[in-house]
Amino acid sequence: MMAAQSRNSKRLLAIAVLCFTAAIAHAGDSFTWVTKAINPLQRFEAVGGAANGKLYQFSGYYTVGKSILATPLCHSYDPAADKWSRLADIPHAISHCGQVADTDQASNSIFWLAGGFLGDHPGPSTTEVWKYNLNNNTWSSGPPLPAPRAGGALVKLGRILHYFGGTIRTNGVYQQDYGTHWTLNLDNPTAWQTTTSGFQLLAALPNPRNHMGGTALNGKIYAIGGQHLGNQDTTAQNEVDAYDPATNQWTQVAPMPRPIGHVTANVFVRNGRIVVTSGAGNSKTKLPNVIEYDPATNTWAELPPLPDGRQSPVSGLIGTQIVVTCGLKGGLHNQTWVTQTAALTQAVSSFTLINADTDQPVPGYETINDGAVINSASLPTTHLNIVANSSPAIVGSVRFGFDANPNARTESNAPYALFGNNGSDYNAGTIGAGNHTLTGTPYTNKSAGGTAGTPLTISFTIQ
Repeated sequence: MMAAQSRNSKRLLAIAVLCFTAAIAHAGDSFTWVTKAINPLQRFEAVGGAANGKLYQFSGYYTVGKSILATPLCHSYDPAADKWSRLADIPHAISHCGQVADTDQASNSIFWLAGGFLGDHPGPSTTEVWKYNLNNNTWSSGPPLPAPRAGGALVKLGRILHYFGGTIRTNGVYQQDYGTHWTLNLDNPTAWQTTTSGFQLLAALPNPRNHMGGTALNGKIYAIGGQHLGNQDTTAQNEVDAYDPATNQWTQVAPMPRPIGHVTANVFVRNGRIVVTSGAGNSKTKLPNVIEYDPATNTWAELPPLPDGRQSPVSGLIGTQIVVTCGLKGGLHNQTWVTQTAALTQAVSSFTLINADTDQPVPGYETINDGAVINSASLPTTHLNIVANSSPAIVGSVRFGFDANPNARTESNAPYALFGNNGSDYNAGTIGAGNHTLTGTPYTNKSAGGTAGTPLTISFTIQ
């Protein structure tokens, strides 16, 4: 019975450690928002995103109120120089396009814009497709969509573009949302296809909607949030759907923490996760929302929010920095917010001697002091381990140096144990009699990657 209770206690402790690790895993992903060079034109419902080290912003609305006017002006932002630059005007002022960059060919990088609302609000849905060449600052037309759409998502997966969802508006009235799904082969971009390579009809988005976001990750495409028709204040969606081209099927994954629409230009991939910035919620809420989805765990997590709520800005990831510009809240804005990684000092603060039979600290050696002399006859067991305690409690990894081996072991998951462990179940090691030197060095990334923190070295003697 006592053995069973001990095993159960170990399991519960291991679960607690895992839950604690998961709960604070994002705490290390710490950044702050700083304000940079203002955008030359305040606007919202523009389209664009990040490509080749810059944030691109195309067209959109530059007035608000009774008269909502569209602009053909386009700009790019270089965070390295903290500078905005004027680009060639788009041939037709537009908003609510699906957009994605194809930068596979460095000498011929193209930003694709598909569908959208033409001209001033409330303009009609269109079949227009525009291509902006990042290399020579020119516009050209692409193959039109099979039918008018606006507020749908455009995603690049491999060499295939996927357009899905969206709505039709004519004479200022929303007619219908669609889940239709079309593809375009970038190596032969002559016409959009409605079927797979096996001639199956491309699976339609199960919940037709507009003003959604989309992106691709790990071989799948994702449809994120959105709204129904023009009812942005009452029908914002938290639904997230994943499409697998191998099966031609959509599957719902974990919903967002809150309903969010107006994120067409605010969804992107960062560190293997999907990030959503800003958005419009129900009841006319303009959100400072910054969240990320981890497909490995099918969970969402909160990131440091924007300094203020915004509807329909343009955002993207440039290097390690998120950039968010413009948007609507109580009026139009032309701010440029950029993330700045918070300084994080990591250190190994102490070492603890562990009884590997009970998986508990050896009394009197919760902290092994430098110069400690340990009488082996006083120890409850010869099955020992040593844990490195870090500040903060969770770091990327810890590398151990022991005696003459500077790379005795690297641990990428807490607790960090010299002889290894499975959660709170510690492996038994042997520490022979004599003098020993132990060093623990924390790193920001797993497997002793990233930046090294402050190490701790102690010497001790086993008698």
